[in-house]
Amino acid sequence: MSVAEFIKDFNEFFDDKFKIDQVIASIKNKISIEVDDTNKNVSKERSEISRKKDTIDRLKKGVEVLIAERDAEKARAEYFETNKDLNSSLKNIASLLRVQNK
Repeated sequence: MSVAEFIKDFNEFFDDKFKIDQVIASIKNKISIEVDDTNKNVSKERSEISRKKDTIDRLKKGVEVLIAERDAEKARAEYFETNKDLNSSLKNIASLLRVQNK
């Protein structure tokens, strides 16, 4: 093998190695981009999940308030109904006492 052939083979080897290194670098870059995109998507999904959980919590609190208001309204209605019945009973007792005192 002559020196010229050796130099030619040597240059071809390094040209091939350079091309392989470029392909490897390109693949690494594409993988890195894919990982970054995946991480961004995961971050967006986590943010969306967190936002939905917050919305659910707010809705739960709103429902609890509505239930409490409904229960309070029922209690008020029952109180007034009981009070009305009590007043009616007291009037009847008063009428009976008047009749007895006559």
